[in-house]
Amino acid sequence: MNRFAASLLFSLLPGAAPAAWLKANPKAIDPWLFGVTTLEGKPAADAVKSSLGL
Repeated sequence: MNRFAASLLFSLLPGAAPAAWLKANPKAIDPWLFGVTTLEGKPAADAVKSSLGL
């Protein structure tokens, strides 16, 4: 089991493990959300980065 999977299984706060992983691996956000937009039509990657404080 890798660290990310373990943190998902043993996390006390839902959502904490994915947020922590994305903060530690911010370069994964742009390719993952390429072409995805928010409901307002703005790039989703920017919204995620802002939400994570990046």
